[in-house]
Amino acid sequence: MKLPKVLYSALGPISVERVESIPNGDPGSVTMGQYNLLSRSIRLSKEVTSDESTLATMGHEWAHAALNDAGVSNLLSHEMEEAVCDVFGALIAGAILNGYLAFKNGR
Repeated sequence: MKLPKVLYSALGPISVERVESIPNGDPGSVTMGQYNLLSRSIRLSKEVTSDESTLATMGHEWAHAALNDAGVSNLLSHEMEEAVCDVFGALIAGAILNGYLAFKNGR
């Protein structure tokens, strides 16, 4: 699946990159994605192989960016922020997979 190289949020572009893996200090687990607030970048692990999970992870990380840009993330507990991002990840993945949302110009 071709993913966009850049997503957008209220405060500007967010780069998207596929990486082999995302180290997390726990050899038994896989970090599927990661949003970096300072570099405004999303990294998606190639260890996630299904289109559904890749899109959901991208949407989840994009939601982190949107919550930060809106100033809402500092109002939420870590668990609540993760739950909200999971909802948006599922929504975005479902919309893309069912043809309701597409990337402009294949980006």
